[in-house]
Amino acid sequence: MRLNPKMKNIFSSVCACAIGMTLLAGCQGNGGYGTTDSGLQYKIIVDKPGKSAAPGDFMRISLKKRVHDTAVLNAHHQKAEHRWIHLQKSLGRKYDVMEGLMLLTKGDSAEFKVPVDEVKGVESRPSFVEEGDVIHYFVKVLDIKNREDFESEMAKKEKKQNKIDAQIIQEYIDSLGVEARMTDEGVAVIVHKTGEGELLRDGQTVSVKYTGKTLEGRVFDSNEDSSFHHTDPLVFELGGGMMIPGMESGMKLLKEGADAILIIPSSLAYGRRGRLPRIKPNEVLVFHVKVLDKKNAE
Repeated sequence: MRLNPKMKNIFSSVCACAIGMTLLAGCQGNGGYGTTDSGLQYKIIVDKPGKSAAPGDFMRISLKKRVHDTAVLNAHHQKAEHRWIHLQKSLGRKYDVMEGLMLLTKGDSAEFKVPVDEVKGVESRPSFVEEGDVIHYFVKVLDIKNREDFESEMAKKEKKQNKIDAQIIQEYIDSLGVEARMTDEGVAVIVHKTGEGELLRDGQTVSVKYTGKTLEGRVFDSNEDSSFHHTDPLVFELGGGMMIPGMESGMKLLKEGADAILIIPSSLAYGRRGRLPRIKPNEVLVFHVKVLDKKNAE
């Protein structure tokens, strides 16, 4: 159990509730589990000294999930998932994992228990998971940073990744033996068919057929391929923020009726997180697009 500032307590066989800890609703008498105000059951497995996390901080965690004795694996891999979490004050939801995370310091590990019914519609549910089951989240805290330090580190990593992506994109263009135009943001545009009229611009509603794939040619989404179960044209307002930034950027070098290839650096696609299992972290993407129609804003 943890106080603020952090202190370590030795429990007797009769669990003593921590005094002054506003986040905790109960004591660790239920099989070694404590309970937060939202009803989240937690157990701190490794308790390292240090400064506890606070709302607004960013926490990098290693995450594993289990139901009964079976690992609940994300579809993209079978290893622990590493992610940055932006810690925020509780919004009053039941079994709020945020409350549990803010009990931890760098190097800590803990277990959180959440009824599977509470994550219905938020997380995919494997076939062996039934209503009434409990998901056990096993978390290890790899790092904690305040906003300023986090944003500084991410900016450095993104700058480095942008250089890597630019080289990858140029090598890909060279391998095709074609010429490409570059947007100011770094998207390469290879035009197969020019189209007519003026270049597309923000505020216009465009209708597009597209196929998205990786540089290796692995298709991850398409409205031209019926196996993806959506063949209607993609309709969106350019500049409206509905699409990934690289798509918005590349489309502005095209005209109505254009047929083109957009090669998008990872920072303008799905970045360091990717969109697993189909898109890996820091993956450059290729979109074949056909501009079917455009409409000016009324």
